[in-house]
Amino acid sequence: MDVPIYFINHYYTNNFKLKTNKFMSPKNIIETLIQQHRELKSSLEQAQKTNHKEDAEQIISNLNDFKNLLIKHLDIEDNTFYPEIIQKMEEKKMDIEQTKTFIAEMKDIAKTVMEFLEKYSETSKIQEDENFPEELETIYRTYLIRMTSEEDGVYLY
Repeated sequence: MDVPIYFINHYYTNNFKLKTNKFMSPKNIIETLIQQHRELKSSLEQAQKTNHKEDAEQIISNLNDFKNLLIKHLDIEDNTFYPEIIQKMEEKKMDIEQTKTFIAEMKDIAKTVMEFLEKYSETSKIQEDENFPEELETIYRTYLIRMTSEEDGVYLY
């Protein structure tokens, strides 16, 4: 059975229970992920507003905040949310290929973002690279694609 991605979340929230981990209950995992999206977006927006030549330290701070929260966010998704949705779909004998493709695409986006964060982990790299503002804008847009895809797809409820 081929299931549209937007249906997966509705079905998931009505039929599946996430295992509780030490950070959150099953009831609020999606709300937590959405709240993290807002905080991640805010950190990137703050970095964008800052002049990269004059205040690279502030940008590093914003990017470090972003990176630390992103690591937590990805841990929840990759180790709790996505594995359990796949497991439950398999138990219900649903087609999981579209969902696996979606997850792989989300992991590719995460890899791109992490590579950017590693590249610009020092103030001198931010200050000296004239392409930094453009690359930050690309990362911001890439992140928005991921966020929107998740919230309009598997998070929708």
